[in-house]
Amino acid sequence: YTNAMFVGEPTGASPNFVGEEDPFVLPYSKIAANVSHLYWQSAFPQDERIWIAPQIYLPPTFEAYRTNRDAALEAIINYKEKTN
Repeated sequence: YTNAMFVGEPTGASPNFVGEEDPFVLPYSKIAANVSHLYWQSAFPQDERIWIAPQIYLPPTFEAYRTNRDAALEAIINYKEKTN
């Protein structure tokens, strides 16, 4: 257990997800594909969230990218300074 804080955008997936892929090739078309075969359950089984919301929502901006700034890190530093 930890008191971690999410900063930035919502996560790209649920806390429980399917992963670990096996590659295969379709027999007639010869198209290569992957299929997931393992369910990762890192939260309670009843957790039906489709993503995890950050405590500090901070979407990426072109301005931050253009000026090579890490807005999420700046928000964390500012948050830490406010709480100390």
